[in-house]
Amino acid sequence: MLKVFCAPARYTQGLRATEQLGAEIRALGLDGPAVIVAGRSAIRLLSGTWSETFAAVEMRHVIFPFGGECTAAEIRRGCQAAREANARVVIGAGGGKVLDTARAIASDLSLPVVNCPTIASSDAPCSALSVIYAEEGAGRNTASTVANLAAALRRCNSLPPCASAPKFCDRSWRALKSAIYL
Repeated sequence: MLKVFCAPARYTQGLRATEQLGAEIRALGLDGPAVIVAGRSAIRLLSGTWSETFAAVEMRHVIFPFGGECTAAEIRRGCQAAREANARVVIGAGGGKVLDTARAIASDLSLPVVNCPTIASSDAPCSALSVIYAEEGAGRNTASTVANLAAALRRCNSLPPCASAPKFCDRSWRALKSAIYL
């Protein structure tokens, strides 16, 4: 039996990887303007870095604040924002629902998507699918994933001890933190 693994064409990670996001997008042969689908924490932590990285490669970008759920209405809202910006690439920055929304927006508009996860326990950065919720609460393959370990560590440090993935977070993050801070 064959097994198929869908993954980004390129996976980049490192402390403060977002500082190289503009250059990474250019290295993929992609061009702006970019629309960044981002959660509140990502906007707060990374908007200055986005301004710098995109200025360095002379790429215009706009931020689309994620509304909290990956729904058909949120995807339509994101598509409208991307159209208004004349976006040529969609960037997702945040947790799984943000990345799912960015991937769905990109798919609907036939644009490439670059995922920038800020949380460690999600498979969304490399997934080829988006989980879309009903309004009541109840794809396309990623072009690239750029994992900013510093943002993920800050996020992990701000959560109660391993709120979402106890065994993974306890062991893996302790090991990762010790390797980074040596």
